[in-house]
Amino acid sequence: MSALQESIKKHLEERDWHLYPPGDFAKSICIEAAELLEHFQWSNPTATEVKEDPEKLRKVSREIADVIIFSIEACVVLDIDFEKVAAEKLADAQKKYPAEVVKGDGLKNYWKIKEEHRKQGKS
Repeated sequence: MSALQESIKKHLEERDWHLYPPGDFAKSICIEAAELLEHFQWSNPTATEVKEDPEKLRKVSREIADVIIFSIEACVVLDIDFEKVAAEKLADAQKKYPAEVVKGDGLKNYWKIKEEHRKQGKS
């Protein structure tokens, strides 16, 4: 277990929050993700534009942190090694969406691959 996961586990246990059902963490992830989206509502700034606006970057960073923390809390409650599953999922994505196939195509091939996997019942 990583130092961050250990720290979050301690935080949960000190408050008895580790006793909450996993669905509560999933709901919280969605709520925080929606709060992150609020910072982009009615606009679509580039990464450079966000980075050049210190206040927007601060607010976005804090919402991302909330999503990450609740995600790791869910992993703690479910005894999931988040680093392992994240690495596995990234490896799956690299196979599913090879760089040489999707790079520079404006997501056209991405959507084709995604749709084909859905038809096959894969995620």
